[in-house]
Order: sequence, then C-alpha cells, then structure tokens
Amino acid sequence: RDEFREVALAEGIAEPLFFETTEDDPGAGQAAEALAAGADLIVVGGGDGTVRLVAEYLVGRGDVELAVLPLGTGNLLARNVGIDPDDVSGAIRTALLGETYPVDALRVELVGPDKSVDSQLSLVAAGVGIDAEVMSNTNSRLKRLIGPGAYVAAGLQRLAGFPKEARVRIDDGAWETVDFRTIVMANAGYIQGGIEFAPGASMSDGVQDVVLYRPRTALGWSIGGVKTLWHKRLRTRLMAHVQTRKISVRPLKPVMAQIDGDPVGKVT
Repeated sequence: RDEFREVALAEGIAEPLFFETTEDDPGAGQAAEALAAGADLIVVGGGDGTVRLVAEYLVGRGDVELAVLPLGTGNLLARNVGIDPDDVSGAIRTALLGETYPVDALRVELVGPDKSVDSQLSLVAAGVGIDAEVMSNTNSRLKRLIGPGAYVAAGLQRLAGFPKEARVRIDDGAWETVDFRTIVMANAGYIQGGIEFAPGASMSDGVQDVVLYRPRTALGWSIGGVKTLWHKRLRTRLMAHVQTRKISVRPLKPVMAQIDGDPVGKVT
C-alpha cells in the first residue's frame, strides 16, 4: 500500500482508495464500492479468481479500466499480458501507468449433475477433464512452496489414463461424439505451469481457441506437445485445435471443470 501511494503521488495520480476482499465477498462488492466512490481505474490485487469476479461485475458498467496486481499462485491473466508476478514494483507501475487495451471475455454456462445452472466469466481459459482435475488436486502447501510448478507436479501424476466421451458442437453446427482427456476453451494461450496450450491465441480477436487432447500415455502427451508447438490449428488423432465464437460440450458422465485455474466442481 505504501509503495502504491508513493508511485501515485510521484506521478500526480489521485490518492488511491483501498477495498479489502473478504471470504464472503471476494471481489464484486469491492468493485461496486470503488465505482460508487468514482473510480475510473480499479486495480485488482490478488489471483485470477479475484480478477475475474471483479471483471464480471464491471462488464457493461461504464467507462472504467481494470488493472492487475498479481498476488495469487497462477496469475494467468498477468502472465498472458506480460506482467511479471515476481516484480511487484514493476506491476504497480504498470497498473498505474501502463498502456490500456481491450480484451475478450468468455461467458461460461455450467450445468451441474443436479441440473443446477451457473454462469461465470472467464478471461483466460475454461476447461473440462484432466486440467480441471489437476487444479482440484494440487497440494495447497506445495503451491505455497513452489508456485505454478505445483500444477506441473500434479499433472505429471495424471498423464496416463483413459479418455472420456462427450458430445461437442462448434457454433451452431452438428453434434459430434468425441473422446477426450481434456477440452480447453482458451481466450489466452498460456495456462498453469507456463504451458502454452493454445499457440497463437489472441485475447482480442473476438474468438476462442478450443484445444482437445486425447493422449493416453506420457509419449502421447509429448507428441501432442510437439505438434502444438509446430502448428497453430491442427487435427490429429491425439489433438484438435479450432477457433470459434461458441462451443457446447456435453460429457456423457459428469466431469471436473475449471475456470481460469479455479475448480468449479463436476459438470454435465
């Protein structure tokens, strides 16, 4: 806070106001308070979950800018826009003085096994399958010790396994039955552990990159990774990469889901 105030004062920016999140209100209420106080720039200090909750509240609420001060574990949005989570001083200056540009957002509609329906915003990537399982089962103590590397450690334990099945529809096309280990709807290219899941993905092109992986072995994952690096949109037996504005996924059995690295439970 002291450094934030110092930079603002030195640059002739108004005295910053601070609004603390709580367990019961992790972002939306504070965004509302900031808007009511007349803020035209809201800086979110926290992880991706806090960022997307604030962003969801701000969508459609007037001319206000959002900046990110990455203080979480994954910090996916910050990493994808070139903000270094290890350089807090630099992130503060970027938040207050950096260039502003628009980014896309994904609207994710979730249906649970009990038929409950939820709607959430995603700024980075939403997925079902092994990626969500990794997010749900990553050791919290290990995350504190080694940061994003904890996700890689958890993922290595789940490389081998059998695919699941889902009905998938791209835009308003025909439904197709596919087998998958993970399906990621990406607004940005990089996910946990610095893995580039959607090469060439742009956060401001108006479309999402959908990547479907179906390897069963570590070798299969390696081959898929190499192909990902060499080709932007590629269909093989191991993977598929397409761009679309809308995708519907109906797993034949409930599967784990995640949004921007946050586990959101099982969905259908």
